[in-house]
Amino acid sequence: MNRKFSPARLFLIILLITLVSRVNAQSTYYVNDNSIGGDVFTSAVGNNANAGTAAAPFATLQHAVTTASDNDIIFVDAGSYAEQVIINKGITIIGAGQTLTFFTPPATALVPAPGPFTEIGLFETTQGIGDVHIRNISVNSVNGSSQNIIIQSGGSVTNCTLLNGGQGIFFRVDPTTKTALIENNTIQPNGIGINCQGSGLTAIIRNNTITKTSEYYAGVFAGLDFGPLPGLIFTNNIINNFASYGIGILAASFNGNINYNSFTGAGTAINRNNNGGNTLLATCNWFGSSNAGTVASKISGTINYTPFL
Repeated sequence: MNRKFSPARLFLIILLITLVSRVNAQSTYYVNDNSIGGDVFTSAVGNNANAGTAAAPFATLQHAVTTASDNDIIFVDAGSYAEQVIINKGITIIGAGQTLTFFTPPATALVPAPGPFTEIGLFETTQGIGDVHIRNISVNSVNGSSQNIIIQSGGSVTNCTLLNGGQGIFFRVDPTTKTALIENNTIQPNGIGINCQGSGLTAIIRNNTITKTSEYYAGVFAGLDFGPLPGLIFTNNIINNFASYGIGILAASFNGNINYNSFTGAGTAINRNNNGGNTLLATCNWFGSSNAGTVASKISGTINYTPFL
């Protein structure tokens, strides 16, 4: 007997198969080191031969990233992980806390970020991928020869501790239109704390502390490589002990402002290169002094910095 299905029935069958496949697809993965001490996500030590569940987690974040698909979430439990992580898809990585989940360089040599650039990061992404979100981890580049995190896409870095990187966070996209959120991080850089570049990148940088006992080059660079950022919101950040710039900005007609930040360092607090036609709004910031002349010496470029705190 030749049974034929109507178009409506075929549609329902295809829809059912699609829904079942989505239900069965794993979208959350777990990583743990070789200890269960202090763990909050998992109940066993990690092994890359495991299924990547909470009860049978992977041992390395890189293996989890390779296994995951776009938009998946990876939870990394408390512990120490000596690895470089190369991210080639839009995913979310969540640690157990910036005082619980620690990443340091592996014994093997690090490789540059995939793409035309030569920078090397302990965490780094490829280009042309979805947004990447990283939060609640600690990344220590140890000797400062690499960057802590390089993201060649949009996304976010939040609630992280980033130590001894040539750059703490480097968002670098061009010319794709993307948004970067950098929030609630503690950064102790060897060179630059935060670097945001890309003619299509809107950067929201707030509630970060960038400081170190020894001087470093600059707290923040914004739009100095690929042209002005189309948008910049920079608020409630603490930037201390910089040698050259608190924040260095390419002249831009971006929408945004620089407000309620604290700049205390030997260098220029706000440096604007190649002044454009607009006036950069940077009112209500603290520049380490209440003396108008001292504050003026900390400003370079067409900037409205009064009233200052």
